[in-house]
Amino acid sequence: MRAMLTSRRLLVIGVITSFATLPMVPVVANANDAVATMPRVTLEVADHSLQGDGTMGAAATAAFHRGPLPASPHEVAQKAAANRASDAALSGAKSGSANTGSRPAGAAAGPAAPVTGHNFAGQADLFSTPSDSTGAIGLTRYIQLVNRRFAIYNRTTDALVDSGTLSEFLGVANSVDTFDPQIIWDPTSAKFIYLSDGVVSNTDNRLMYGFSKTDSPSSEADFCHYNGSFGSYFPDFPKLGDSDFFSILGANLYQGNTFAAASLMTVIKPAAGPITTCPTAASLDFHANFNLKDTANNRVFTPVPANGFDGTADGYVVARNLSLPSTKLWFFTVSRNSSTGAPIFGPARPLTVGSYTVPPAATQGGGSNRKIDTADTRITQAVVASNPARGNALSFWTQQTIASAGRSVVRWYEIDPVSATPGVLRSGTLSAPNTFFYNASIAPDRRVEGATVAFGDSFVIQYTASSSVNNINPAVVMVSSLHGGALSSGVVVKSSTGPYVDFACTSPTATCRWGDYSGATPDPKPGTPTAGAVWLTAQYGDGGSSTAVAHWLTQIWSAAP
Repeated sequence: MRAMLTSRRLLVIGVITSFATLPMVPVVANANDAVATMPRVTLEVADHSLQGDGTMGAAATAAFHRGPLPASPHEVAQKAAANRASDAALSGAKSGSANTGSRPAGAAAGPAAPVTGHNFAGQADLFSTPSDSTGAIGLTRYIQLVNRRFAIYNRTTDALVDSGTLSEFLGVANSVDTFDPQIIWDPTSAKFIYLSDGVVSNTDNRLMYGFSKTDSPSSEADFCHYNGSFGSYFPDFPKLGDSDFFSILGANLYQGNTFAAASLMTVIKPAAGPITTCPTAASLDFHANFNLKDTANNRVFTPVPANGFDGTADGYVVARNLSLPSTKLWFFTVSRNSSTGAPIFGPARPLTVGSYTVPPAATQGGGSNRKIDTADTRITQAVVASNPARGNALSFWTQQTIASAGRSVVRWYEIDPVSATPGVLRSGTLSAPNTFFYNASIAPDRRVEGATVAFGDSFVIQYTASSSVNNINPAVVMVSSLHGGALSSGVVVKSSTGPYVDFACTSPTATCRWGDYSGATPDPKPGTPTAGAVWLTAQYGDGGSSTAVAHWLTQIWSAAP
């Protein structure tokens, strides 16, 4: 394990064997393109002896230490301007005491609040930041991945089955720098699937990919591990989703510190049933579209494939507009050629939404002048599932943190992803006066256990809230909607016991790293046959004041809308 402190997340790495070497993939060049070609990508089976040499390129170094890479220098300037505008907007606000009732984070009163079921402590790490917590619930296991740690839990008793470093989980040496992990549960194959960044050297940046051999893994030995090298290109902020046929991978590609292109990749998903011998790398049939464009031939940013919970023939992907402010999100469909079995990457389809732009950093309570990072409007996760309230048509659920009135707020969406022109079915904004909302995740309560399917017209969304004016230290809050109804009252799941600080924000006026994403996933087998559930995980702070270590903890919980 790395002995150094890391001001970035360190998670999942994968590894691969002899995937067939793919040809150079041409990329159409225009004035917006940083490069004309992408590197040759070779997939392999995991090699347990794979070692990192400790070097990193400029993009990987920046991502590892400072968080997801920005789209452009202009967007960095937009963030600074948003911070100045926020300071001005809050300068006349009167400070008050922390709210301590049922809505301490300012969520509006509404229908009955979501009911918490399971609720237990997740993994933590004093020597890396932020948490980047993600998780997936299966039929017998819950698996959480956080910065440098993994844990497998018994879903019934919450008992810890196995835990360790992420490198151990992925079957690689601890000298390989791994971070930005993702994990999903795929009901159609009854498998867990993961994805992560892995840096072997400054000229060997990899995506790590793998899946469980059974529906009930108990250790890393119960997974098949693969990876592919992008050479000197760095695949930042990897995201993971699926369809009936493919695991779908998304990433922003950087060369040096320059954004080159947004990319989508596919590998063939594992078959249903136990796996005794892991498939060869070549049989996974890697394909890629390395340069996603909108309808005006401009690049898009941060493609996020949805976890296809009902086993859809097509996969659906959402991406942010590259330039901000914007009123467009972009949808892409990944279908399958019935003759060859190869993926078909569909063209961009615009979704018109309310205007969005870069949010300011969040303030926090306790008299602290340190702020909390709120990212840059990028989508961080998505789920697509059948909705019985809409005749079992597909609903695509996602969210983003955006700017509003000098604060960061969370906007959520239920979207029709199938129509030629995607449409917003429902949308809302979570906000409160003088309070910042950020780091959200959302999922419907869809149940899919083999042929047993139910629910899916309700959802739970969680977010972090903090405020200097209202003296709120970062708190994890959730709200829900039952059967398409109004949003519920807010429920505080966990509150930080003091203002957040760690070794990434030693200056009293610095901006502290926070989870660049959190996790929400439908429960495929809820504990009661009469109601669906969602499992979630997120970061909060332990209240420590030392800048020598990190002070984040994580919580894992389930909730019924």
